[in-house]
Amino acid sequence: MNCIRALALSVGILAVFPAVAAPIAEVVALQMPAWVKGDGRQRPLEAGMVLTQDEVIRTGIAARVLVQFADGGVLKLGEQARITLAKAGMSSESKTLSRIMLVVRRGAFSFTTMPAKGYLPHDVSMNLGGTNIRIRRGNIWGRVGRHSAIFCLIRGHVTVRNPAAGRLDMDKPMTVFRIPRALQPELVRPVDPQRLKVWSAQTEVTSGQGLTVPNGVWIVQLVAQTRRRDLYPMQRRLVTAGYPVKLSSARINGRTFFRLRIKGFGSKADAHAFADRIRGHYDITAPWLARGRGRSI
Repeated sequence: MNCIRALALSVGILAVFPAVAAPIAEVVALQMPAWVKGDGRQRPLEAGMVLTQDEVIRTGIAARVLVQFADGGVLKLGEQARITLAKAGMSSESKTLSRIMLVVRRGAFSFTTMPAKGYLPHDVSMNLGGTNIRIRRGNIWGRVGRHSAIFCLIRGHVTVRNPAAGRLDMDKPMTVFRIPRALQPELVRPVDPQRLKVWSAQTEVTSGQGLTVPNGVWIVQLVAQTRRRDLYPMQRRLVTAGYPVKLSSARINGRTFFRLRIKGFGSKADAHAFADRIRGHYDITAPWLARGRGRSI
């Protein structure tokens, strides 16, 4: 059973017990750094991590995140984004995910409805700076900034509710709606395909750029020491900075070495890209690559 099918099964089971926070989505690709905050604590986001209602995802510089919901819907986030999985509803009949509310606080995103086998199209709503967008089907791209928000209907059908503009139905592909803060929203207008291409690159998840995935077998070893406790300060710094660093050990020529590492890279090129990016930061001078899953301590 793959991760998404297992996630979907968990949603169906946990819907019977409303007091338990049911899993609603999984991180299926990640370009660090990124964080998730829930239950009053913040920790690094990891590929394969299951997400629940009310959790907040935040991304750092050059980060990308791809999240898949239990019914197949796909959310992509660009760098320096912040989004809250505000609400999730379960169908009373099928006990499966049927309603999602996402609140985009900052940054670029895209969302695509992709109903999985056995699911009906669900009700997805996104709030962008006070404007509510209800997506019944299709694909949208958007961005929330300090002074304005914008979203583009690439295909499908959405209903927009804005305090100044009221209700607006959009079903024409390649149209854009801009919402300046505290001003009258701009009318829906066509978007230039080349501009959309530039926008889409801000959320696109690209292999070879440092991606981690749930079953990735490449590891970046960051540093090694003979005493475990000497690695604790660096590990705390990296975890705080949004990197899911684990401690491992290896026996070499009769001596035990302790290492800080990040695992799960989808390819050797991804591991190389990340090693090049983090070299020279956090006192990391010579990271090296390894292959295999191994166990952390």
